Amino acid sequence: MDDCPLIDQSSLVIQAIQRESPQVSKLRQQNRILKQQLQEYEFVLELIMSKYRRLILTLLQTSNRCHQNILKKHENRQKDRTKSNIITATTNLQQLIEIFNQKIAPYNEEILLKQTEQLEMLRVEYKGLIELYRISKEFGSLIKAENRPKCQQQQHNDDVENKDDNDTLLTSDHDELKQQECQ
Repeated sequence: MDDCPLIDQSSLVIQAIQRESPQVSKLRQQNRILKQQLQEYEFVLELIMSKYRRLILTLLQTSNRCHQNILKKHENRQKDRTKSNIITATTNLQQLIEIFNQKIAPYNEEILLKQTEQLEMLRVEYKGLIELYRISKEFGSLIKAENRPKCQQQQHNDDVENKDDNDTLLTSDHDELKQQECQ
């Protein structure tokens, strides 16, 4: 009877296995189905991701082109602004030059002309005075230095110095001032 408990136990185990076997085979079948579904999901997910990557790559390329276009437009606008600023500044400078030429340049030319005329008149007057001095000296109408009053002697000395210096101009105003000093 020793064998009986062992047989009973084995039969019990076999019966338990047979009872569990349909559950295990069901679980194994479910496990296989789940593995297949998981593989299908992974495949679908990989397809989706590849399409997503292609789309993102296309968008990035398009975006880069758009950015380049935007940058080009901005650069063109900046160049246009710079050109217009240069043109405006040039126009303003031309207007200022025209105003200068119309209003200020003639004034400067007038002043220069007046100064030139005045200088020429002074030269003519100087030559005339030199000629008068030479004639009066030649014909003796000049008073000798010892016979003149001190004030006239000083004037005579100044006149002689001025005669020797060709760069100095004698004017009638200068002569009148000296005569007033003597009186």
